[in-house]
Amino acid sequence: MKGTKSRKNGCTCPFHLFQIVVIVYFFVNISLFGVFWIPGFTSITALMVVGITIYGGLSILQMIIYIILSCVDHTDRYIKLKRSHPEEFDRYQKAKTLNYCQVCLTNVSKHAKHCKRCNKCVNNFDHHCKAINNCVAGKYYGLFIFFIIISILTSLFQIAMIILDYSCLNFFVRNNFKKNFKTDLYDIALCLLTFNVLTNALALMYLFYLLIFHFYLMANGMTTYEYILSRKNKIETEKVF
Repeated sequence: MKGTKSRKNGCTCPFHLFQIVVIVYFFVNISLFGVFWIPGFTSITALMVVGITIYGGLSILQMIIYIILSCVDHTDRYIKLKRSHPEEFDRYQKAKTLNYCQVCLTNVSKHAKHCKRCNKCVNNFDHHCKAINNCVAGKYYGLFIFFIIISILTSLFQIAMIILDYSCLNFFVRNNFKKNFKTDLYDIALCLLTFNVLTNALALMYLFYLLIFHFYLMANGMTTYEYILSRKNKIETEKVF
């Protein structure tokens, strides 16, 4: 919007509610698994060690990719050039065919789109992702798909390992936590275990939906932005007739 300051990336205020939910989910998920379930395994087998190692590696990779996707600045290169080297920008816009953005009030790349949420033009724009509170565009689209796949694998590994050793709840009984606390920790652990599995299952359903949707877009050579526009045009056409 005109007169509104543009957002640099997902770390720029205002933060989105879904972004906060995702970050909290990351930390709660890893904390529950690391603090409660791993210490509670009654028998640490070689297979279990391999599983924990893979899960740890996937979780670290997942967080690294999330930070990259959140922190990257997708501002169109010609806007950056105009800010840093105005004289060079003038030469470029005379030599090249550029589009003019009515909101940014400047020439931008031919394939740039204006993101309303970030209030800036983004080259090769696909969509604005609420989970990272940032745009997904250009070469980072592939990284975004990879992030979805890594997130699916992480959730699958965690659910599989928890279900594989339900006896982790015996950790609370073995160490006589009931004697030290009035609250029944066994029941609390069971609730936490169920919560952990259910949240991962819900996340998996959402992630699988996202992955299938983006595979569909790639198969049809479309961006998310183009898909949304085509749907809007189809609805408007149906209203006319």
